[in-house]
Amino acid sequence: MNWIFGLGEEDREAVVMWLNGAAGAGKSAIAQTIAERCHNLGLLLSSFFFSRSHPSRNHAKLLVPTIAYQIATKLPSTRAHISAAMEKDPLLVEQSLETQIVALLVEPLQNLVADGYFTSLPCQCLIIIDGLDECNDSTMQCSVLDVISQLFWLHHIPILFLIVSRAESHLSQAFNANPLVHRLARLPLDIDYRSADDIRLFLNDKFNEIKGAHRLKAFIDSSWPSHHIMESLVKKSSGQFIYAATVARYVSSVRHNPEERLEIILGIRPPQHSNDTPFAELDSLYTHIFSAVENIERVMQIIGLLLVYSGGNTPQKVTSFLHLKRGELEMLLGDLSSIISVTPSQSIEILHVSIGDFLCDPLRSRNFHLDMKVVSSDLAKLCIEHIKMGECASSIRSVHWYLYTRP
Repeated sequence: MNWIFGLGEEDREAVVMWLNGAAGAGKSAIAQTIAERCHNLGLLLSSFFFSRSHPSRNHAKLLVPTIAYQIATKLPSTRAHISAAMEKDPLLVEQSLETQIVALLVEPLQNLVADGYFTSLPCQCLIIIDGLDECNDSTMQCSVLDVISQLFWLHHIPILFLIVSRAESHLSQAFNANPLVHRLARLPLDIDYRSADDIRLFLNDKFNEIKGAHRLKAFIDSSWPSHHIMESLVKKSSGQFIYAATVARYVSSVRHNPEERLEIILGIRPPQHSNDTPFAELDSLYTHIFSAVENIERVMQIIGLLLVYSGGNTPQKVTSFLHLKRGELEMLLGDLSSIISVTPSQSIEILHVSIGDFLCDPLRSRNFHLDMKVVSSDLAKLCIEHIKMGECASSIRSVHWYLYTRP
């Protein structure tokens, strides 16, 4: 909000804010909160929330018309110009994004700019585009950023854009391109923003709500769930609210016993029905992310190594152990930046602990299933190759120790 009101010293000149973070980090919840606050203050011109599972919001065809409609509602003086543009060309929505944005946004707003409307406001108005990475065409995602930059550099429209997405490699490259990069502010929800305390508080509130309002509350022990179980759920969340929210939503079902539902979550009790899938939303997200990977076999080999040996991994160690070319690791994992963090020369880390549960369960991961027995066998063969070659680096010895001496 400081950026919107021009209070931030570092981002005062930015006209685009990129809020990015790992899958399930709560980006959309933040965008929704900002949209509500700005709406109440009269500063929200428009918002568009992409969704990969919604047939009318998993593409960019309706992006500009939707923004134009909301602007016409917010600013009645633009209605006549927007309506005239649609009447003049009924197939305007089939034209390029650039053509649409000039006819439906630039030209109607330029009249307000000339009349001094925007200079009379306490701060600039805002347009929010959430879930850009969930548009089903990666090329179109970059095109959206390109036409947005034209609003400022070619047409000088004085509005702000909040763009929310995962930090996918093609989007990072697009945000780093000229001229956008020169008027861009970034807010990464990275490891510094993870809060186990917030997730613990969220889960505590949800479980207390269940114990106080569920129709079976009389049969639920006041000490449920135990401290050990609570900490296990917090750890599984990996700082991402989507896991905690999924657990809370599944356990709180009024048609089921909450304690039994939590046991299903924990793997203590099997689901009663085949269609009882507690992590359906999470599985859909992971499947969507892995579906974008090109060389899935090579990527799964890397993830298998990370799951087998989860400590002390660096890009150099993994590259050497798996016989990868220089820079190949970063390229292979480029489409998984929302769930795997790669810091050059420092570390490589799976951001979601629950990824392992997903990949190791064939019913959940299906085509992306990892058989850990096969993974361990393949890694053991690689260990033997390295040993035969006389390469006994610490990373190789560590994996060898895990495979052969760990109980």
